[in-house]
Amino acid sequence: MPPAASAPPPPARVPRALWLAAALLLAAIGSALVAEARLTGGVAGLPLDDAWIHLVLARSLAAGGGLAFRAGELVTASTAPLWTALLALVEPLPGEPFLPAKALGVLLTLAALGATWRLARALGLGRGLALLAAFLFATSDAMAWSALSGMEVPLFVLLATAGMALHAEAAAGRRPPGAAEVLLFALAALARPEGLLLLALALAERAALAGRRERLRRAGGDLLLAAAVLLPVLAAYAAIGGSPLPTTFAAKVGGAAPGLPRMATLYAAFGLLFRSHPLPALLAAGGAVELFARRLSSRRGSLLPALWLAALPLAFATLEGPPRFGNFGRYLFPLYPALAVVAAAALARPAAALAALPEARRRVAAAALAALIVVPSLPAFGRAGGRFAQSVANVAASDLALARELSGRLDRRAVLAVADIGALGYMLPNRVVDLGFLVSPDLAAHVAGEVARGVARDEALLGFLAARGVDYVATFPAATPLFARRPDLFPPLLRLPVPDNITMVGDELVLFATPWTRFPLAAETRPRSSEP
Repeated sequence: MPPAASAPPPPARVPRALWLAAALLLAAIGSALVAEARLTGGVAGLPLDDAWIHLVLARSLAAGGGLAFRAGELVTASTAPLWTALLALVEPLPGEPFLPAKALGVLLTLAALGATWRLARALGLGRGLALLAAFLFATSDAMAWSALSGMEVPLFVLLATAGMALHAEAAAGRRPPGAAEVLLFALAALARPEGLLLLALALAERAALAGRRERLRRAGGDLLLAAAVLLPVLAAYAAIGGSPLPTTFAAKVGGAAPGLPRMATLYAAFGLLFRSHPLPALLAAGGAVELFARRLSSRRGSLLPALWLAALPLAFATLEGPPRFGNFGRYLFPLYPALAVVAAAALARPAAALAALPEARRRVAAAALAALIVVPSLPAFGRAGGRFAQSVANVAASDLALARELSGRLDRRAVLAVADIGALGYMLPNRVVDLGFLVSPDLAAHVAGEVARGVARDEALLGFLAARGVDYVATFPAATPLFARRPDLFPPLLRLPVPDNITMVGDELVLFATPWTRFPLAAETRPRSSEP
């Protein structure tokens, strides 16, 4: 084997080029903010309604009300309780509530960039390849979008990548295995449930790398530490909702039983990575082989980034139905640091061959090789800001616009049934019934029970809404056509088009009255032209 198979060198001073990667990422974030202001006319916001759900729960936590969507009604709607708790620390700050969420996301993303560099070095990659991995991270359209999303992705990416870096350093013999990496993986599982898979992979590799006598003791200690972090939250969720899993799991997975991996889902996952980073997606298999070869030759080194890169798509592929990757594939965004370092590992041997060239030629050849890998990623990277801005505009034109319209016209006692609960729930004090079941698991249970008894699903839904005295329904007819089909029972009151929609489930959000409406809307108090 080549010298590259030996133990990695000690940590080196952070090169200035890494700051250039950070500047590139910040420039992309800045351009996204400029595009947001231009497209929305200065009506800043967040690109998903889900981010507003985090803000509602964070506001309740900050006020001492626990994970409640409405006072006194605890819910398990957060798949990222650690992110919700972090937001609760900054939510009380003055000003627009989404600004601290965006600032946190940017800071965490920059820290994740540094963790990607450290992970590459911990895997034994030279400075040049580690810088290549960092630039691949910095030019990821997913990372630029996530930084400003108000979602938990940057937190999870940082915890997972930093954990893999410490784990790889221990696997290479640069530091003794410790509790820090296990703690980071356990915390990552509280930032995204997929972190449980990464935690399992890491614990398995830690046990495999330990000696026979030490293996059982290490595995036991690791499991105890992970349980100490996870069990309190899982127990709280079980006490609140009857299951350690969040309501989001049942709502989005839909009860699909695991089965054999579906090739269509794996193909879709590869397509997502390929659209962002064409050549790294193709190089990843070679990088996994390189890491495995190093492991065989030295009996040291970590395979965790390659295992994580393969295992997460496989886990999603075991679910029946269409791919469930979330908006824009965001459930797979945490793979981008692993993709960057594994793809860079595929170039370890070509990079070693370049070392034999004279310095001037070596620099030119290395720059050309890096450009060959990075440049195909730039078109998707360049579109990230526009996509982010369009998503913010879509949410502003629908959920936010309706919330602002109703804020002066809707009686506080009125009950709303809504398809998107985040912005409306944050800006209005009214009780809500969640047509997406996230904070209304009783609705899901009612509909499932009635359908099992032979009642039509639409009739079961209407029965629940009538029993709850729902006054208005705010939904997208494209997703819930029931109400649009019956204007005699559900007359439309407000129609909000969503121009150039890429985010919402439909191109029009409609507010319907119900046969049980008790509180008519007050007259408009401002001209329609002032709406966003």
